[in-house]
Amino acid sequence: MPNQFVITSVLLHPKSVGYIELASNDPFDGPVINPKYLQHEADVNTLMKGLRKVVQLNETSHMRAVSGPPTPQPKCPHTYGTDEYLEWTIRHFTTTGYHPVGTCAMGTSKDTSVVDPELRIHQVKNLRIVDGSVIPQITSGNTVAPI
Repeated sequence: MPNQFVITSVLLHPKSVGYIELASNDPFDGPVINPKYLQHEADVNTLMKGLRKVVQLNETSHMRAVSGPPTPQPKCPHTYGTDEYLEWTIRHFTTTGYHPVGTCAMGTSKDTSVVDPELRIHQVKNLRIVDGSVIPQITSGNTVAPI
């Protein structure tokens, strides 16, 4: 059996924007969370550019010498390496590797934000939000560092 490895493409700054909202006024009902992954075509295009580079790298003699031929997705109806194959793979196997942020808008208006610039929840006394939900845009690295 040849050596095996995984090379992947990572989308650091997605343009797709999801949402989180209350399912009801019952505090025991879980929230509705829709990350809306890959809803913005630019996200798919960026990942396809990365995967094209992965396919090119896989096709070099140096990589073939240490691994062997790639193993295409058996259920994909498209030819390995084509744009259709790459998009199918992206839409079926993409997952998140980062921690979502930006679910609690920060601002001075009680109508358009959840917390003020000092992280105090509007109209609630003695309660602050001090996690990644107040970070307006995701960082390029893991969110553990800024939090």
